[in-house]
Amino acid sequence: MRVTSWFVCIRCTNMDPGYKRMRILDFRGVCAHECSQKDWGKTNAKKWSVDCFSLAPRAIETAKKMLEILGLDAEDWGTTTACLKGWWTCNNCPAWMSAMVWEDLLRHCQRHEHQNISQMSDEEAQNRRIALNFKSKRLSFADLLSGKYEVEARTKQLACVHCRPSPNAISRSKAFKAEKIMDIHGIRQHMKAK
Repeated sequence: MRVTSWFVCIRCTNMDPGYKRMRILDFRGVCAHECSQKDWGKTNAKKWSVDCFSLAPRAIETAKKMLEILGLDAEDWGTTTACLKGWWTCNNCPAWMSAMVWEDLLRHCQRHEHQNISQMSDEEAQNRRIALNFKSKRLSFADLLSGKYEVEARTKQLACVHCRPSPNAISRSKAFKAEKIMDIHGIRQHMKAK
């Protein structure tokens, strides 16, 4: 039941309601997990097996970093997810990105090879959330693609943060391609291609 024990099912992507936000499972989630796929049907449903699960190394590393920042020990029985409360940020991503609670941070950091996180104050988190809402004009991706906000869809400048080279890679490589800026339709095609 350690805070640093996180797993994924290698057989399916089905997530029980309590784990949909994080997209990973703790020990309790592993024990309760039921694989399901529409085409299996009840007669072909696969039985639970410990072999269906694998460690989630990036989530584990993120949890360890969080405990390190808080000065807590994973082996201490009093260290639970309640200790992770507060606001966190991913320093691998642009500074303006919104602050996250621990569940969102564990999900988010699975996209980064190396974890670089920090804790933030409530005031800083609120400022980031306000700035993010202001920048996005509170329009979702679906709103921009709906056709109702065509001006915003054509003028919104977006870049893929996953394709953005790290500062270290830029300094090592002289043949660096400039970051590609796209409108909403361009980023949609980019995501489909990736």
